Amino acid sequence: MNESGGILLAGGLSSRMGSDKASLVFNDQTLLERLIRTVQPLVSQLIVMLSAQQKLPPISSDLINQIDIGRDSRPAQGPLRGIGDAMPLVGSHIDNLFVLSSDLPYLTTEWVNRMRQSLVSDVDGVCAEVDSKVNPLLAIYQRRLLNQSVSYLASGKRSCLVLIDGHRIVRLSPPADNPLVCNDINTPAAYEWAKSVLVKSD
Repeated sequence: MNESGGILLAGGLSSRMGSDKASLVFNDQTLLERLIRTVQPLVSQLIVMLSAQQKLPPISSDLINQIDIGRDSRPAQGPLRGIGDAMPLVGSHIDNLFVLSSDLPYLTTEWVNRMRQSLVSDVDGVCAEVDSKVNPLLAIYQRRLLNQSVSYLASGKRSCLVLIDGHRIVRLSPPADNPLVCNDINTPAAYEWAKSVLVKSD
């Protein structure tokens, strides 16, 4: 069976939120910890990418040995830089990788597994689609595609849409019984609302 890995992109500027989104707290755990616990059962390697000087957001001690930590080699170059800098850390046994931003509080292990099951051999990636908009940072890709991120960066490309355009991508919409599963949060108001929703569901 193909082995999966994961890249959690936690080094963003969080300019609209005004604070580090990965450090936001939901039900006594940081959002980064919540994401690690969501994805970890499905992967054999999990890489958390931080900016150069960023401190690792608080996570439980039992998770420290479950992750590898990487850092962006250049500041403020966006998530494609984080992906490119993560790839040299990926073990040779990994065949495909989840790529997830750090602002996905509603994500569930069941949904992540559904994405993985949709990644068949003749498909380059599976991305979440919400309201006809594809999210390249809520996705799983074949390793062969992510290996191209370094050459994309070298050619001056910065947008993660290069991982979608011209490639064989499956678009996966959230299920009717859990429409929030793919939603991210970008503002303090969205954070407060997500906390109220997750208190009821956790």
